[in-house]
Amino acid sequence: MFCGSSSVRQFQRDYSGRFSYNVFSGASIKGLMREGSTIGHGQVIRHMARAPQRKKLFLMLGNADADFGFYRRLADGAVDCAVAFAASRVEVYGRFLTALLEEDAEDDLLESIGVLGLQPSPLRDAVFPDVVKAQTGACPDKLRAAGERHDLGHAARIARCLAFNDALQAGLPRHPKLRFFRIDHAMLDDAGSLIERFYPAQPREHHAAKNETFRQWKSVLAPEIACYGPR
Repeated sequence: MFCGSSSVRQFQRDYSGRFSYNVFSGASIKGLMREGSTIGHGQVIRHMARAPQRKKLFLMLGNADADFGFYRRLADGAVDCAVAFAASRVEVYGRFLTALLEEDAEDDLLESIGVLGLQPSPLRDAVFPDVVKAQTGACPDKLRAAGERHDLGHAARIARCLAFNDALQAGLPRHPKLRFFRIDHAMLDDAGSLIERFYPAQPREHHAAKNETFRQWKSVLAPEIACYGPR
């Protein structure tokens, strides 16, 4: 069972077996534990985790927070530190995962929970402000003004993504059923730049090329998902 924001769509493939793909477009880590969340993804995921069938649950959230939420709040002056922002999201994610595990303790319906890390954004500098505006309503002028205090270049944004994943990997609860997976480093060259094949055809597309990212995830998740392995 895959649950998360729009990045989950890359996993929607025609593999035999029992797969469930649950996409909550624009879903954030922040909203997981929020009562009255517009998307309501946290509540729905918790409900689906209780479905009476043993399952492996994969969660993919965070790009809405790191790629858009952080920069909207930066433009509004609501945040000024990427490290503190990531820490706040890790704390929420941890509470959500703890709730899932506690609710599963008696019935043991979850074989494992795989947390899938963030993918580096493919948005180049020329389109970044306008795409953030389209996604969040942030004022491009305010975002550019924030760029006078913070490096908003692609390399810096990629570095923040890696740091966010590092925070997740270090800060999530320790539990035998909980695992963390990432492909961010595999998407970068030796200089830390996004490898060309991960750029989508459309420059304003904020997801990296799905066939390429799925190829990386397939390799990483093959020990967890039998049909992802060699045939």
